[in-house]
Amino acid sequence: MDIRTASGNTKLVNLASNLAALVTFMINGKVLFLLSITAGLFGIVGNYIGSGLVLKGGSKVVKPVLLVVLVLLFLKIVTE
Repeated sequence: MDIRTASGNTKLVNLASNLAALVTFMINGKVLFLLSITAGLFGIVGNYIGSGLVLKGGSKVVKPVLLVVLVLLFLKIVTE
């Protein structure tokens, strides 16, 4: 699977899990709408920028960005 196909499949899986989470939180009355809308808007902007990077630079751009994000996530988990 090439990086574009993998990225597209990831978006579909994320959408499905986000919809399931939304339904679960709505059933329990735990939705924070202001936070949800803000996160959704930034997610859309991030996906738009990310897809542009994939189309322009392919894996030469995506792999280093992915590595930086994973290292930052690892550092956050280790320091907590």
